[in-house]
Amino acid sequence: MYKRQVYVTLLLATLGGMILGLLASAIAPNANAAPLIVILFVIPQVVLGGALIPVPTTASAQAADTRRPEAPPQRAPFMRPAPPPAIAAPPCARARRPKP
Repeated sequence: MYKRQVYVTLLLATLGGMILGLLASAIAPNANAAPLIVILFVIPQVVLGGALIPVPTTASAQAADTRRPEAPPQRAPFMRPAPPPAIAAPPCARARRPKP
């Protein structure tokens, strides 16, 4: 389910970017003005999207979040990570030094 949400989000972002580029090229009087118009469209998105100014989190947004971040994800027994292997001491550490 989570992968599907990511793909839908990426698809919508791609379509939004294409529409923004087509709109800028339709508005621009010539090819040299189109990149400048795209910049004028993108700057407000960056500022208002939370990249420069953080978006405040409201109580309603937290209540709408149905996920429980405090609960660890459920895993099947075969998906649990294997215990780390025992590391033996190197041969130089096992060798005894001769007594003087």
